[in-house]
Amino acid sequence: ATEAMEASIKCEIPKDAVMLRHILQLANRCHSIALHDILILPDFYLPGTEVKINPFTAEEPVRTVAKRIQRLREISQTIGQISGGEAIHPSNTRVGGMYRNCSELAKTK
Repeated sequence: ATEAMEASIKCEIPKDAVMLRHILQLANRCHSIALHDILILPDFYLPGTEVKINPFTAEEPVRTVAKRIQRLREISQTIGQISGGEAIHPSNTRVGGMYRNCSELAKTK
């Protein structure tokens, strides 16, 4: 929506803002895919069995897979929080760029 508004008024944004927005979009997409993977795990069966996968079980290899997916979600949320201001619904974008640039501490993460 922000890009549509900028296009309508022919607003050019700084390169840093373009990069931050791109990072934010990628983090959001990565988080969305990981969340989808967790939600569809119960639709799959354990290999060679008739047992459906429970993503909350302590049994291996399901537990390891679920932990990896959850870790991917956490990393994506952290990247989104750093670049967009908030992990889930970023509030840092605005017409003309971003409200704030990343801090030096955030850049080191």
